[in-house]
Amino acid sequence: MKAVLKGVVAAAAATALLSGMVAGTASAGVRGDYDGSAVRVRTQPKLNATVLGLGYRGNGLCAYRVVSGDPVNGNYAWIDHKNLSRPIARGYSHADLIVLFGGTSC
Repeated sequence: MKAVLKGVVAAAAATALLSGMVAGTASAGVRGDYDGSAVRVRTQPKLNATVLGLGYRGNGLCAYRVVSGDPVNGNYAWIDHKNLSRPIARGYSHADLIVLFGGTSC
């Protein structure tokens, strides 16, 4: 139950932060980081989607939007983002594995 609650809170916080971005500005995003080691960045918000690369705590990322995808522990929220330190294409990671920093845009 605690893990599910954490996921719901993380998804709500991510949505709130990202909804504050300027509508229609494709380059606007919110800074964040990976909350783990070797976080998979996928082509789609699905557990069986191709892995583009791995994100690590300290790489930093720019999050663009929250989308619905395959559930993990009851949480359907995935973050569309770009790794800021590694040459990985823009992709999706589950919201439970990402921390967003309010008030900092990228």
